[in-house]
Amino acid sequence: MVPLPPHVGDTSEQVELSTWADETIASLSGGQAHRASLACALVGDPEVLLLDEPTVGLDPLTRQALWYQFRELADRGTALFISSHVMDEAMRCDSTLVMREGQFLAHAPMEQIMKETSTATPEDAFVELIRRDGSCAQH
Repeated sequence: MVPLPPHVGDTSEQVELSTWADETIASLSGGQAHRASLACALVGDPEVLLLDEPTVGLDPLTRQALWYQFRELADRGTALFISSHVMDEAMRCDSTLVMREGQFLAHAPMEQIMKETSTATPEDAFVELIRRDGSCAQH
């Protein structure tokens, strides 16, 4: 096996995978594989990181650990763009862009969107925005 470059080791520590750094992706659990994917994205120390549904199918502990990592990245200046159908994840973001069928419905912190829609949860806010937009087609 080829030794890992030094900065890769730092990245595996950052996502709490250093114990499994010599393993193949196929031998990792689902949560570990997600963290390995994030580690690959972080190797180049990107200024911008696009993540598509990064927590789908993860157990609550792994999901929470990943969100902790996302917050650390954002606090260090990395711009993260995260797509998700898990509406409560929007509460963890500094700003939320709500879209439906390619249309922008809102762009603000989720707490502000909930206040403007007079709703108590991110999911209710999303449904209210759709209702107001008139795009409530049955699916």
